[in-house]
Amino acid sequence: PPWLGRGIPEDGALTIEGFEASGPMGAFAGEGALGPDGRMEATVRGRTVDLSAFGLLFGDEPIAAGRLTADLSVSGAGEEADVRAIGRLEPGGGLPPVEAVELRARWSAGTLEIVEGGGRLGGSAFRLSGRVDLQEAGRTDLSLKGDHLLLYRTEETLLRGDADLR
Repeated sequence: PPWLGRGIPEDGALTIEGFEASGPMGAFAGEGALGPDGRMEATVRGRTVDLSAFGLLFGDEPIAAGRLTADLSVSGAGEEADVRAIGRLEPGGGLPPVEAVELRARWSAGTLEIVEGGGRLGGSAFRLSGRVDLQEAGRTDLSLKGDHLLLYRTEETLLRGDADLR
């Protein structure tokens, strides 16, 4: 799909002054740099990313529904890269949006470990922790905790509750 970018190679490093891409998954923009030692500094902004189309990158079936708007930054070299994300998830189907999501994670040996994470669900705060191991077919171990979270909402139904999920 359409992709537009501008980069400058210099002294074994590549500086990407900016890029834009769009397609069935959504629209993305960003900038960054890759050093000769493998150190990366990058920022990517995803606007209205379609999660069902994104999931098809990893298999034949969508892994999630909804739309995601997020800013993602990666800093560091290879296995010790620090990953940060700030965004909003709109799952649809009566499920409330997940707002003010902030996530700090570390990428190491094929595992994404959430160092700090949280957000708001129906105005109530939640905390998220855990890990995703991409070397073991996406094995996921996540915990979510929060009080008085908005769990489901339609015109006829409003469901709130305390959650301690794993």
